[in-house]
Amino acid sequence: MLSAVAPDRSPENAIPSVTPGVFFGAPVALPRGPHALPRADVLAEQRERLMAAMTDLIAAGGYTRVTIGALASRAKVSRTAFYECFPGKEACAFAAYDRFIEVLLGALAERAGEAVDLAELIGAIADGYFSMLERDLVAARAFLVEFDALGLQARDRRRVALRGIASYLRQMHEEFRASDPTLAPLFAEEVYLGIVYVARQLACDALEEQRRPNLRGIGEILAPWLLTVYRPDALARPAVSRVPSRRRSAR
Repeated sequence: MLSAVAPDRSPENAIPSVTPGVFFGAPVALPRGPHALPRADVLAEQRERLMAAMTDLIAAGGYTRVTIGALASRAKVSRTAFYECFPGKEACAFAAYDRFIEVLLGALAERAGEAVDLAELIGAIADGYFSMLERDLVAARAFLVEFDALGLQARDRRRVALRGIASYLRQMHEEFRASDPTLAPLFAEEVYLGIVYVARQLACDALEEQRRPNLRGIGEILAPWLLTVYRPDALARPAVSRVPSRRRSAR
C-alpha cells in the first residue's frame, strides 16, 4: 500500500512546489527493496513525481536550467528510473504540460455544464479558468509564463490548447443562441480566439508581476465585459435601482 511522503526539509525544497491534488497528485512513498507492488504502479508514481518536479523547476528557473540530475533528485527517483519513464527531459516537460491542459479543460467543462444561461456560462468559464490557475500558481507560472521557451513544439501545443478553448466558446455560443435569438450572431473564429488570448495574457502579466496575484479578480472584471460582447443590448439596459422600503409612520 502506498503512503504519503513526509515533507522534504532540504535546501532544494526551498523551490516552491505544485499544489498537490490540483494538476498533479500528492507524492506517495514507494517501498524499498523487494516488494509485491506491481511495476506499472511504481512507474505511474515515478512519472507523477517527475512531472510535478519538472513543473516546479520550470516555474523556478525556466526549462533551460533543468537538468536530469536536478529533476531526478527533486522527484526522489534514480536516473535509471527517469529514463524508464521518459526518453528525455523534453518528453517529461510535454507530458506535464499535457496533464495541465487536460485538467484545466476538464474543470472548465464541468463548470460550464452547470450553467443554465449565457450569463452563468460566461461567469462559470471565467471563474473556472482563473480560479484553477490561482489554486496552483507554480503550475500556472510554469505553463503560462515559461513554457514557450521550449521552442516551436511547445508553442504549437499551446496554440492547439487555446484553439480548443476558443472552439468550445463558439460551440456554447451556438447552443445558447439556438434557444435565445437575442444573443449576438456567431462571431468569426478569431474573435473567440482573441477572447481566450486576452484572458491568458492578463493571467501571464499578473503571474510575472505579482508574487500572489488575485487571478480570480481578473475573471470577475472580464465576465461583465464578455457578456456585452455576446449580448450587446446589455449595455443599453438601465441599471435597476433598489430603493429601500420606508415604513409608514403610525398615526
